[in-house]
Amino acid sequence: MRITKLPVIVLLSTLVFIVSGCNESFQNSGVQDKETIKDTDNDTYIVGQVEKVTLTQKKFVYKARIDTGATTCSASATDIVEFIRDGKKWVRFNMINPKTNEKVQFEKRISRIVPIKRHGAKDQMRKAVKLPIELGEIHDVIEFTLTDRSKFEYPILIGRNFLAGNAIVDCNQKYTGAVAVSFK
Repeated sequence: MRITKLPVIVLLSTLVFIVSGCNESFQNSGVQDKETIKDTDNDTYIVGQVEKVTLTQKKFVYKARIDTGATTCSASATDIVEFIRDGKKWVRFNMINPKTNEKVQFEKRISRIVPIKRHGAKDQMRKAVKLPIELGEIHDVIEFTLTDRSKFEYPILIGRNFLAGNAIVDCNQKYTGAVAVSFK
């Protein structure tokens, strides 16, 4: 659905963004090495507080929480083991196939170690890897930190490193599928 009344949608999305408590700035969000591929170069997308994202490597579809307060995306992973391959640091980990509920093993090169500040808990150092994902028409290879999120409702957390330059968050919506807004 393409919205053509630019001034109205910009005003409304800005108001929804601020009123809904989503007033985190996407500027200077620590975004690194983005490899975004948009279907239309000049589009920005509106996403809700919860969306379905596809891990394109395995075609797994997960429910994801959109979190403007998180700098980096996070994926639920277990059995995380670091190893060396060709002189580089790699990690082996398992993710749950959402259809079969079975563990599926992945091996990815570690892109960096990320310090994570946690509210009410001890800070952590997490391994980060790049994973290809889709949210609606947004296709991206993005950095995810790996941690066990099995106690959380959403196995994927989408942070500012995915949102910056891609999407505006409407916290009153869920499962929008990334509605395109043209700023031409």
